[in-house]
Amino acid sequence: MENFVNLIVLNYNNYQETSNFVKIMEERRQIDQIIVVDNASTDHSYEYLWRLRNQKVHVIQTTKNGGYSAGNNFGIFYGLKHFRPQFFLIANPDIAISEEDLDQFIKHLADLPKKTGIVAPIMLTKEKSQAYNSGWQLPSYGSDLLATSLILNKFFKKRNSYGSLPDEKKLIPVDVLPGSFFAISAEALEKIGYLDETTFLYCEERILSYKLRAHSYRNFLVSRVVYFHDHGTTTKKQISKLKQQQIYFSSIRYYLNHYLQVSTWQKNVFSFFAYAGLLERKLIYSWQDWLLEKRQKNGEN
Repeated sequence: MENFVNLIVLNYNNYQETSNFVKIMEERRQIDQIIVVDNASTDHSYEYLWRLRNQKVHVIQTTKNGGYSAGNNFGIFYGLKHFRPQFFLIANPDIAISEEDLDQFIKHLADLPKKTGIVAPIMLTKEKSQAYNSGWQLPSYGSDLLATSLILNKFFKKRNSYGSLPDEKKLIPVDVLPGSFFAISAEALEKIGYLDETTFLYCEERILSYKLRAHSYRNFLVSRVVYFHDHGTTTKKQISKLKQQQIYFSSIRYYLNHYLQVSTWQKNVFSFFAYAGLLERKLIYSWQDWLLEKRQKNGEN
């Protein structure tokens, strides 16, 4: 029987949420196979997830935690070897999509324009409002400079956003889509050389979109299909805020150097801004921790 859609679910030290998500998606007839990739968890996730295995659910494990792209590539290669699906669904275990919306989304996959790269539904928050980052423009060098400052980033948070998106179109062209839930064809993945495994966290979406655009692929939001993203327990939640920023700036630096190929002076300017941004955050986070500690002491008194 032909495989149309394989679902890839990446897990790291989060077996409970992953298990709950897989059990729900296992009942969805629109998905042919589910590939659960344990990204070298340290909490015995693999042993727990192993119990989910059946003819539809496959549980595999990487030898090390290489990050988002490496883990998803591991699942993609497994799917290509064993099932050869036309499309892969990449999903975080902290998303939720109704059966009706999933059905509509899968139907769109069967009738996409030629040279379609990534397709995703509209992302909603827990408050059921559209997330500002359902789709955004590829960040520029100047935009990434602003991102180094916590204060400037707050004021210009939506600088790459499209703003309100038209809902009269079924497919809305966008540059970048969130990595929490999207579909991509096996053909497109092969053409671009799969996900770039150099980054551990952050910038995976923009790098994937840049590679797709370089091969003349277009990405689309499906306007009348939605999913919810609760930003649950992920690898990012298990890393300190300051360490997250260090990884983020490192990923941006790689993108600027390898893809945008900025000049030497632009690299140096970004490095200076990134260093200043880390100092700024260190001061702000220390102040926030001091305030929290003070409130807790006052509460005890």
